[in-house]
Amino acid sequence: MTVAQYLVNKLVDFGATDVFGVPGGVILDFVYEAQKQVRLHLNYHEQASGFAALGYAQSGRSLGVCYATRGPGFTNLLTPMADAYYCSVPVLFITAHSKKYEKSDLFLQCEQEFDTVSMCQDITKIAARIESVKNAAQIIDEALDATLHERRGPVFLDFLSGIFNAEAEIEDTRNTEKFVRGDDQPISFRRIAELIADGIAHAEYPVLLIGDGISQTKTNDAACDLADKLNIPVLSSRFAQSIAINSPLYFGFIGSHGTAYANKILSCADLIISVGNRIHFNRASKTFAPIANNARFIRVDVDENELNNPLPNSSCLLCDLRILLCKDFIDSIKTLINGKSQASLRSWVERCRTIKAEMCNVMRIPHLRSMVQLLQTAQRGRIENICVDVGNHEFWISYAYEMAFSENRIAPKAEISGVPCLLYSKSFGVLGCAIPKSTGVYQKTGKPVLCLTGDQGFMFNVQELHFISKSNLPIVVVVLNNHASGMIRDLEKKKYGFFSKTTPEDGYYPPNIEQLASAFDIAYHFYNTDENPAFNFDFSNIDKPIIIELQYDDAADKLPHLPTGNLPWDFNY
Repeated sequence: MTVAQYLVNKLVDFGATDVFGVPGGVILDFVYEAQKQVRLHLNYHEQASGFAALGYAQSGRSLGVCYATRGPGFTNLLTPMADAYYCSVPVLFITAHSKKYEKSDLFLQCEQEFDTVSMCQDITKIAARIESVKNAAQIIDEALDATLHERRGPVFLDFLSGIFNAEAEIEDTRNTEKFVRGDDQPISFRRIAELIADGIAHAEYPVLLIGDGISQTKTNDAACDLADKLNIPVLSSRFAQSIAINSPLYFGFIGSHGTAYANKILSCADLIISVGNRIHFNRASKTFAPIANNARFIRVDVDENELNNPLPNSSCLLCDLRILLCKDFIDSIKTLINGKSQASLRSWVERCRTIKAEMCNVMRIPHLRSMVQLLQTAQRGRIENICVDVGNHEFWISYAYEMAFSENRIAPKAEISGVPCLLYSKSFGVLGCAIPKSTGVYQKTGKPVLCLTGDQGFMFNVQELHFISKSNLPIVVVVLNNHASGMIRDLEKKKYGFFSKTTPEDGYYPPNIEQLASAFDIAYHFYNTDENPAFNFDFSNIDKPIIIELQYDDAADKLPHLPTGNLPWDFNY
C-alpha cells in the first residue's frame, strides 16, 4: 500500500466522502489517488476550499478535508485554518513540497517552498512535514486522531511529493483513551451527578450555561434532556443558541452581544453549571466581573487549558461530553435532585419568564422584522442549515433567531419544529466565509442551504458562485445589502464622527448584485425591506441556486449595544 493509498483509506475510515481543493504539480499524486474513493470538488480559490471543508465538518460534526499546492496555495489555506482552530472544527489541511527543508541563511532555497510548519503550528493541533516513508503512517494516524479527540480542531500535513507513491510502513497508533477527570484525578459519573445535585440543593437561583462544545460533540439531545431533568433555566453562548431553542427552559444567549434578559438572569444566578462553555469572563470588566465573583461555578470542559483560566468559587471537571452525557448519568441526576424543592425551582423559572417579558426591548428594532420572517420562512421550507457571514447582519440574525424560534419569546408564536442550525465563523470572525462554507454544507448533507451574507462579504469569495452555478447546487444566497461596510462604519462613527472607505460617499462601492447573478447564470430576486418588510419567499422546493437581495436602509446599525462599564443588561437600543 502506498502512502497516498494509506492516507485516502484513512480519510474514508474517518467518514470523509468529499475533499475540496485546487490541484497543483506537487499534490497531483494525492489527487489522482483520492478521486478513486472520494468525491473531489474543484474550488476557484484555495481559501474557499478550506472554508468548504469547514462547512462540511461543521454541518456533519465530522472530519473535513481540503488540499492545496505548495507556496501560495498553502498560504491561501491559512485563513480557514485559523478559523477552524478558533471554532474547534476538525479539518485536515494537506499540501506537498518537492524538496526537504533545511534551516539555512539563504534568502531562497527553492521557489514556492519554505518552513510551512512554523507558519501554522500555533493555529493547528498538529502540524507536521512528512518526508520519510518510515513514519508517514504513524504521523497520519496521530493527526487524524487529534482532529476528533478531546477538543476538536484542525491539523496540517505537508508531504514530500516523492513519497506519495512509495510503499508505506503501516503501524496503527490510534489513541482511543477516554476520560472524565476532576482536580487531576479520575472522577465517576455518579460523583459528578452528586456534585451538581448538591450544588442545586444549596442554590436559590441555579442556571445551566451551555456552549458550542455540546454541538461539537453531537450531544445536543442529551444536553436538552439534562436541562429537563434539572428543571432550571438554561442560557447559552451566542454560537450555541440553536441547541436548546425549543426548550421552555431556554432564556437566551449571554454576552456583550447577547440579550439583556439573558444577562440579567445570569447576573441573578448564585450557581452557574457550565457545560461545554468557555466562560471567558474578563475579570477586570466592570460589567461582567461581578458575575464571576458572586456566583459559584461548576465547570465541565474537555480542554484543560480553559479550566486553568481562574474563576473564584469553581469546581472544575475535565471531561469528554460524549462520555459524560449518557443515559445513566442523566438518570442519576434525575434521582438525586428529587429532594430539591420543585416549587422553589418553578418559582425561579417563573421569575426568569417575568424578566424576559419585561426586557424584550430588542423586539422593537424595525429592521429585525424581515429577518424574523426570513428565518421562519426558511424553517417552514425545511431548511436545516444556515451559513452566516461576518458583519452587522450576523448580530441581527442572532437576535432574529431568538425572536423567531424561542419558546419563551414575546413575539407571535409560530410552529416550532426542525429549527435551522446557524453556522458561524466564531471567534476568528472571517468576512466572506459563508458562500464557500455553504458548498461544503451541501456536499455533506445533500440538502438545500441558506447562506446569509452582507454586501461586502459577498465579494470576498464571489468566484465560488461559479462552483455553485456549474454544479447546480440548491443554495440560496441572501445578500443583506445596506450599501455600507456597516460594522466598521459604526466604529468610525463612534470614534471619529466621520467615515473613511465604508460608505459610497467615501470610497466603498457595493456591487450590482443583480448583474453578478446574471453573470453566473443564477436566478435573482429583490426585496426592499423599507418599502415592504414582509418576506414571503418559498423555500420548500429549492432545486437550483438562487440569489436574493434584501435591501436595507443604510442607517441600519448593529443595535443593541452594551456600553463598556454598564450593567450587563443595560443595553442601548
